[in-house]
Amino acid sequence: MPCRSLNTLLLIVLTHLGYSQVIASDDAPAVAQGTWQDEARKQGLSEDEIAALQNNDVLLANDDFLQVFSAYSHPKVSVFITSDSLLNAWHVLLEATIVRLEATRMSRLPDALRMILRDLESPRFSVQGQDELNARAIRRARLVIATAVRLMDSSYRLGDAELDEIVAAECSRIEVAEGEFLPEWLGRPDPSLLSIHYSRFRPRSFYTRSVELERYFRAVSWLQAIPFRIDKDDELLAILMLGDAIERRTADFELDFDTWWTESQKLQDTFRCFNELVGAPDLPDILVAAHEAHNLSANLFQRLEDEASEQAELKRHEPDGDTTVSAAPDDPGNSDESDEDMGEDSSGVPGRFEVVVPRKLPEATLSLTDLQRWRNVLRTQFQQSQFAPQINDQNRLPPEDPATVDAPQFRVISASRTPDAILFQRTTDMRRLARPYPDGLEIAVALGSDAAKSYLQDPEKERLLQEIDACKALFGPGNVYGAWLHALRALLDEPERDAPDFLRNDAWQRKSCNTVLASWVQMRHTFALHVKINGGAGGGRIPPPGFVEPDPEFFSRMADLAHQTKQALFLQGDLRQVPPDYRPLLPILESCRGLAQGVADAAAMDRKFNEQAEVESMLHSLAWDLHELLSRQSDDQTPFGEQWNRIIDQQFSQAAIGPIRHWADGISNGDAAFQKHLEEPGNQREAIPETLISYLITLTDEHSSRKLPWPDRWIQICDRHLPGLPTSLRKMSEAIASVRAMDAKI
Repeated sequence: MPCRSLNTLLLIVLTHLGYSQVIASDDAPAVAQGTWQDEARKQGLSEDEIAALQNNDVLLANDDFLQVFSAYSHPKVSVFITSDSLLNAWHVLLEATIVRLEATRMSRLPDALRMILRDLESPRFSVQGQDELNARAIRRARLVIATAVRLMDSSYRLGDAELDEIVAAECSRIEVAEGEFLPEWLGRPDPSLLSIHYSRFRPRSFYTRSVELERYFRAVSWLQAIPFRIDKDDELLAILMLGDAIERRTADFELDFDTWWTESQKLQDTFRCFNELVGAPDLPDILVAAHEAHNLSANLFQRLEDEASEQAELKRHEPDGDTTVSAAPDDPGNSDESDEDMGEDSSGVPGRFEVVVPRKLPEATLSLTDLQRWRNVLRTQFQQSQFAPQINDQNRLPPEDPATVDAPQFRVISASRTPDAILFQRTTDMRRLARPYPDGLEIAVALGSDAAKSYLQDPEKERLLQEIDACKALFGPGNVYGAWLHALRALLDEPERDAPDFLRNDAWQRKSCNTVLASWVQMRHTFALHVKINGGAGGGRIPPPGFVEPDPEFFSRMADLAHQTKQALFLQGDLRQVPPDYRPLLPILESCRGLAQGVADAAAMDRKFNEQAEVESMLHSLAWDLHELLSRQSDDQTPFGEQWNRIIDQQFSQAAIGPIRHWADGISNGDAAFQKHLEEPGNQREAIPETLISYLITLTDEHSSRKLPWPDRWIQICDRHLPGLPTSLRKMSEAIASVRAMDAKI
């Protein structure tokens, strides 16, 4: 590293939003007119700062910048690019992407909740002979879902005066977001739920950017907050009813397979969107309840079938004249079926939600015995599966069992557990340590920083460090959140063997801890809903060009993190993938040079731009399809340009596109045009001309002269675009000697 050759290294760490950015310069005594201390004073450093710089070779300053990159824009001295800049850029891009995903999810959630409310009007599950229990369960389920809908749409009403009054009062408390209260309809306070902290519903992070995002934040926070505890009959039955509403949708045989699959995926993305990014839900959610509802109803139905078959078999062996035995049992709960047969997943993973196409099932009438049997199965799953809660987010008394943090329960939407949240849960557990709040340095200690361990102050420090050590195994790579923590760990380990000496001193260790904690703040800011300043420096006369923080392992892990983030975001399905080939843009840019020539007024310019945009839009798509076709027919021995021209000649000769003009006669709409094209001999569905037809139809539908009949608009579009199409496509191959040459040109 060039830093090693400097006589005196002047470093000032500039902080922005908690991040550090470094500016550096060296001392060149033979050239400088004064000492580096004189230059430092000119840059505004105090005597104490100069002394600290002399001792540590690095100085942390507190100058403010509007953006993290501002210090690099017009530096007066050479810059030192640190890990902070790269982390900040990654966080900014990640949050911008999450905002886009949330916008899509925000539009889906109300429809999904309304669908659930419609199904709750006639729930399929009930307990035999327990009308009051059934009514309480339906009431709780409707109030929870209706409150979320009303938070996003203030005009929504259930149509029941009593329930609408309760929902309105609840929404008012949520919007005020102050104090603690337990609504009467949620039951009496007990050790597992004393009250609700309404401050949790106050919008935070980027959700304050618009009224719509604020409403969405409140609704999701509400669905994350209300428990459905398995030890209470009405709450257990209520979550079963809610899950069954999702199950009905995924089991709808009236949908074709593609529609069914799309709708099922949308439901999963709506209620559980960020698992690949943040981590597994800390509690089972409505999707797990849907899986359990399917298993429970299937087991009940199978049991009825088996008992009916046994009765039929007995009837066949009875003597003539004997009384016929009913095939339907009086009490479905009298079966000797073991607990283990209820609610198990075929994959062997309890509580795992998988989309399967089940058969149609009738209404499921449970007995209290059935309900208790299902509860026992769930208890076992909570003890053995990933859904055992590890983070308590309620106002409750500590459980008597020191190994548990909360009662087994469901949530409609479950926030994800993260390693740091689990760490803070354990280091603030009053049964272990007498401390109400965690310390951010605990994260740096858990990631392996010995310096952070020395900075940490606590009356029970030794016991605290033991708890942190027990949590270190949680901070491993896995999802994007884990990969990000793994990248941060590289900033806290031992410096490289050939690293400059100043990277080993206490000042740099403090800077690294600050970097980690600042990154952690930004990450939690981005996922606030789903889990939970810079300056100047001076020095020598001849500054070196600049430096990059010498931590190659960190940059390697950041590359892996960027790749994993991209892959996880791609799986969401709500982000359109950008095609990697930009070659069709080249002729478009070249053709724009002459657009203004011969244009006398603004109106003519607008018309010319609109016509050009139509042509370029069509050619862009066709050129992409041609490139795809070319890649399937690639001949390595033939130059790229010749292959391109060959495809154009085959697909877009006058003989191929001439009939399109003839088809315009007598066609009344786009559907007729497309159908007529498909009926022509030799026109296959995968042929490139089909794309041409589609674009011509689109241009016709969007024609500015809407008053003209569709056939007249169709003829105008064909007359405008078809004659020059082969020539235009041929020009696209000019100056393209190879794919590499085009890439280089771009």
